[in-house]
Amino acid sequence: MSDFVAIKKLGRTDLGWFKSLYHHYSNSNLKGINLNADVLIDEFYRDLAVIARATGNRVPVSVTIFGPAGAPAYPGTYKLVKSPGSKNWRLNGTLVSDPINEDHRFDILAPNDIAVIAFVGRPTPTSITLVLLAAAHSGDAPLHAALSPMFGGERRTMVSLDIDALRAAMGAPGVADNHPLGHLLDDSDMEAALEDAVQGGLRGIRRLQRGRSARRATPEDVERASREMARIGAEGEALVDTYLAAQHDAAGP
Repeated sequence: MSDFVAIKKLGRTDLGWFKSLYHHYSNSNLKGINLNADVLIDEFYRDLAVIARATGNRVPVSVTIFGPAGAPAYPGTYKLVKSPGSKNWRLNGTLVSDPINEDHRFDILAPNDIAVIAFVGRPTPTSITLVLLAAAHSGDAPLHAALSPMFGGERRTMVSLDIDALRAAMGAPGVADNHPLGHLLDDSDMEAALEDAVQGGLRGIRRLQRGRSARRATPEDVERASREMARIGAEGEALVDTYLAAQHDAAGP
């Protein structure tokens, strides 16, 4: 489950974080995805700037990248960095090379493409998941179109995103059920669906069939949900019995 989610409109410098794009887009020594302070600090991590002083404003984080074009998980370790005199932070530490056997994976990315960024950890981030969406790819295009209006104008490049907005984007026409963005959906979605499904609820069954939660339901998940519903049912029956007995005693012989 993510603590915070944001969307970031990728600029030329952001794209320079990827090794295959660095010389094409970056015209400076800066590399990494810029993380706007008005979101990262003001909305998500108000104490980050103070805590990070102990590590020289370099906070290590594990990062998992999905996409673009529906590409699978690509894990690595990077840093959140704040340079002297800079207001914003960057996600960098080193250039992102193409994964083995996935040459040119990131080459489809272009300015104004979108990164959906999920942060986990408090009081500072410990892990980050990025889902990269390329407007030029047919599988990403519906989500790109659904999320783009949420920036609210050309000047904003990063905005926070709540889980309902993420669900709405996943429900947009043309979005594949198995798109990697589904990994960011709250696992409580699946838990609620399981509880409904084990009682024969059509809504829960359909939700599981769509498979848009952060993970697929396993037999163990279903068994656990069944046990939980049985426990709740038994407790409910006991409460009803206790209530009826109390009513009977109050009424007298």
